[in-house]
Amino acid sequence: MKRIYLLIALLLYIYSFTHAQQKSEHKNNPDYYNFDKLDSYNKLGKKAEIALSKSLLELASKMDTSEDSQLSELLKNLSFIRIDVFPVTDKNIGKFQSIISKISNELQSKKWSQLAHLKENKEIFEIYARFKKDKLSGIVVMVLGPKEAVFSNIVGEIDMNQIGKLGSNFNIPKLDEIKDIKKYVK
Repeated sequence: MKRIYLLIALLLYIYSFTHAQQKSEHKNNPDYYNFDKLDSYNKLGKKAEIALSKSLLELASKMDTSEDSQLSELLKNLSFIRIDVFPVTDKNIGKFQSIISKISNELQSKKWSQLAHLKENKEIFEIYARFKKDKLSGIVVMVLGPKEAVFSNIVGEIDMNQIGKLGSNFNIPKLDEIKDIKKYVK
């Protein structure tokens, strides 16, 4: 049990040390989307925020002692993961719909490829990706459900065959449902 507390303390220390760096190191990366630049985004009361820099991802890849070496390899090639989760109510659902629309328009104007767009009633699911040659280099996933809104951005060389594994390990809704992603490479 002491080992777990020591590991958590170490991760928190590393996180606090690299947190300032990670915000600026991705600012100019075209595969990174800065959700915070939308004024209304931060006013909606985040329930959870996860921001993992390259150094933390590398550390996590080394700590993975399971038999799943593919996840370790995937993490080594990533440079940033950000996941924000917000509570959704009848009062704020319209704001989230507006935010998703603004982000979608901006991503499309910057030549991101839309991989998925599903809208049913007030619920929305969208995935955008950037490619460098034939490799996925950035992905934005936005999910608006009846109780939660999830915004995520993954930056780095992403193995298209492992994208579902990343979604299930980091609890990014619907990411594991992407099939035949190579057909979107231009």
